[in-house]
Amino acid sequence: YVVASLHHRDGSSCRVPMPDGTCRYYQHMPVGDDYDPHHRLEQVTERAEEFLYTCDWLVGNDENDKDMSDEDDNDNDTNNGISESHVDDEWEHHPIVHQIRQHLDKRNVIAAGFSYGAATASLAATLAPAKFQCTILLDGWFHIDYSSRGMEYDFPPESFGATWPRKKKKELVDVDSSSNAGEEDDNDANNGLEDGGGVGNCKRRKGLDVPSLFINSGQFHGYEKLYGATKRLADQINGNVSSDDDDRKDDNTTTSATRQHEQRAEMHVIPGTMHQNFCDIIFWVPRRWGKKMFELGDADAYEAYEHILNWTVQFLDRF
Repeated sequence: YVVASLHHRDGSSCRVPMPDGTCRYYQHMPVGDDYDPHHRLEQVTERAEEFLYTCDWLVGNDENDKDMSDEDDNDNDTNNGISESHVDDEWEHHPIVHQIRQHLDKRNVIAAGFSYGAATASLAATLAPAKFQCTILLDGWFHIDYSSRGMEYDFPPESFGATWPRKKKKELVDVDSSSNAGEEDDNDANNGLEDGGGVGNCKRRKGLDVPSLFINSGQFHGYEKLYGATKRLADQINGNVSSDDDDRKDDNTTTSATRQHEQRAEMHVIPGTMHQNFCDIIFWVPRRWGKKMFELGDADAYEAYEHILNWTVQFLDRF
């Protein structure tokens, strides 16, 4: 496998080298009254655009090959629908990319991500399903719950076959306690948001519909709304409908091997693990330090990684 690891330039990565030699660091979102519910939607859209551009740039297609063979074409405003901001400092390295392309199978491209990256990969595969053989989604952030401000939705909405939630009306930002029940009910019905949209203000989509592997930590499994959204996404891919009274015990420990083999989406949970167990931090420090310093949970960190690798290999063997 050739693995392309993206450094997103939207402020969501810890540290990203920029073309001009500077670095862009993580930009924390405002909280409270300054919170913008559309920020994450716009951000994940930009991340998905970068994801798809990188896929085309690495795997290659007719338009990219033409552009890369002619340096004068680098001033185009767009490239395959991706903004020029994603097409800048890497073009001079294209001879190496051309060498790599000779060994790549364009029919076997896998979208993968962890946490916010899982949400990004799911959106990229939703927008361009023909590009990807399958997705590997690790402890994905598939639900945004800011219910204290009347904002809650599965994320990214397009992956769930939905449009963007409606943007909160300015006059309803501060809901007065004296508001009548009817007004509050109308506000709740729209999550307190007005007209939404989506990528390109698109109509309702089919949602994520490529074979997908979901591996979750015990921590994320314990968040009912988050795990519920993850399960809905897997059920959607498998053509199932998730009911409100689903037994949450129906995870990897209770699903038969035969049933899993027939499904296009698999779900696994690693008991005793935390979100950070999916990071490679466990290989940086002695085992006795990891649990206390990085909240790795009670499960053996190395065994947890073995589970991740084994499930991934088994899944890829199927698809």
